[in-house]
Amino acid sequence: MNSNSHSNDLLFWQYIALPLVFLIVTLLGGLRLSAESNAFLFLSPTLFNLVLSVLLFAVIIRGKLVRPESWFSAAFPVVKNCTNGLILLTLFAATVQVLNCLLPEKGLAFGLTAFFLLWSLWTNLFAELEAKKMLRSLAALLGFAFVFKYVFLASLAGGDESWMRKLAESLFEKVSLGLLEIPKFSPATGYVAFVTILLYGAGLILLYSLSKGESDKVSSDTTS
Repeated sequence: MNSNSHSNDLLFWQYIALPLVFLIVTLLGGLRLSAESNAFLFLSPTLFNLVLSVLLFAVIIRGKLVRPESWFSAAFPVVKNCTNGLILLTLFAATVQVLNCLLPEKGLAFGLTAFFLLWSLWTNLFAELEAKKMLRSLAALLGFAFVFKYVFLASLAGGDESWMRKLAESLFEKVSLGLLEIPKFSPATGYVAFVTILLYGAGLILLYSLSKGESDKVSSDTTS
């Protein structure tokens, strides 16, 4: 009875909860709220956004947050292989949208953030990191990008004369690089982005736990 209950719990988390979390991230990642009316705006990802998403997805596989050998096998039923493939498809879609959420929309801010993410993901792709260290690395990476866009850049784009805006204006007053040319959105956009990143992180942790459990089960069955 306990074994059946545990099995049902795993099925729920893997085939219902996990894709649901990634689908919510996919929906929220492109959401912005207008500064004037708080109307919903949905922005599609850029081509460079897709390039970064492929790199981040590769880092997730490389860091063994997903273990393909425990998700796909010729010994598995076709339905299970297809369902697992769909789950990873929702993961990729969520990855695209979480980066869409973090990348500034245009200007020098976009270039700086894009270069930072590209360099960090490229170096992580060849680093020897275990899954837990990879999770911490991704948390630091996404957290820094969030603070840069929704705290630093948002304070520059705001109408109030904050000390951060005055400092940036004094630094760039003689050089027009487009750092201050940032689209203005409602402050609620930052809260939506914060929830989006938290859900994405929770999904990665859940994905790692499920993948590790599946791998341990396969190893146990092979040994026995």
